[in-house]
Amino acid sequence: MERERGSTLLYVIASLVVLGAVGAGMSHLSPAASRTGAMCAPGAQARYLALSGLNLVSLMSAAELDALAALGDAGQTYDLGDAGSFTLSADSPTGGQYPVKSTGNTDVDGSREGHFTVIALISPASSPSTMGNFAIASKENLSVVADYIEGNVIGDDVEMAVGRLDGNISASGTVNLYFLAQVNGNICAQGDVNFYLLTEVNGDVRSGRNINAYALVHVGGGVYAVNDITLTPLCVVDGDAVFNGTIINPSAVRGEVISGETPVIDCETADYPEINPQTGCSSQTYTTHTFSGTSECFENLTIRNYGTLTFDLTHGDIEVSVAGNLQIGHDLTVRVIDASGTHTFWNVYDDSFKEMAAGIYFEVGGGVSVGRDSHWLGTIYAEGDVDVGRNFRAIGALMSRSGVVVHGTGAIIRHQPANHFTGD
Repeated sequence: MERERGSTLLYVIASLVVLGAVGAGMSHLSPAASRTGAMCAPGAQARYLALSGLNLVSLMSAAELDALAALGDAGQTYDLGDAGSFTLSADSPTGGQYPVKSTGNTDVDGSREGHFTVIALISPASSPSTMGNFAIASKENLSVVADYIEGNVIGDDVEMAVGRLDGNISASGTVNLYFLAQVNGNICAQGDVNFYLLTEVNGDVRSGRNINAYALVHVGGGVYAVNDITLTPLCVVDGDAVFNGTIINPSAVRGEVISGETPVIDCETADYPEINPQTGCSSQTYTTHTFSGTSECFENLTIRNYGTLTFDLTHGDIEVSVAGNLQIGHDLTVRVIDASGTHTFWNVYDDSFKEMAAGIYFEVGGGVSVGRDSHWLGTIYAEGDVDVGRNFRAIGALMSRSGVVVHGTGAIIRHQPANHFTGD
């Protein structure tokens, strides 16, 4: 994705650089920049080219920046035809940032040259995380009401109530924490972050827009907002508050209050690979079923109430493809067969089931529903919504390209990444 965006940017640079030079020629020289040549039209155009080079290098991953640094002082030159060119070079990183030099070059009518150099520290562009990093993931919206989630959560808009999360929340949209929600980790959202009555975050909170805390909210780290921060009475922030807009009730902040700065909002992302379920398989309904091969496929799969699924891992990992919908009734029992015998999964805190859960992966082309009081081992990755009922107990992960809903008290999900994603 970064390479595609970089290529598009080159075309944009070529078409806009001459127009941009007019505005650039009116600007003052940045303290981080040096130039050669007079600040006439060629110099202004060269300056704009140099800044455009920085825009391009900001899209590079760590691997791409390492490759650029390996070229030495000669760097890499990008020729934009009549608009000129820019040359990028980099040094090895220091503290996670790469010293980068971008030099814009022009040659107007073959008679007047312009050169302008900008030096900056560049952080690598964020690469999408593999799906194995998350206990619950949704490309769209995500809603969780549960007793306990162990692992990271990611979605578009994310809302959580009542329970405890030992992990981080990342959102491309907004994050809403409702009554008695507790997050023992960090929250990062490109949109607003809203906290309501009796919520707690024992980490940092970052928002690409606004942070709003309403009544009896405790943040154990700092709050960082591109725009505004609102802290109503009885809210406490143990760390700093950094923002570029306004703050209401700064006395709630125990650390420093720093206004006029735009914090970096670099939220984790996920890659959400395409789902390509096998076709031509039959639909099945079971009360009991044993998955004994390394792979099985279904058009639709239904497990009746009080059903039992057995996963025989003695032949290797199990991957199940469901082209349509996966429906599991209430009170599902899960058993696993491995080299040491047959095990019934009852205790969600029994870590011996984690390795077993890693070897079970379901890919579903439609939606997933799981009834109340059911147990589950393994990862479910669905194109449609994933909806699980109260008292759902699982070791593994729930993932969807449409939406995930966990509702009802008693739900407990402990993360274990699937070997399918980690390559183990």
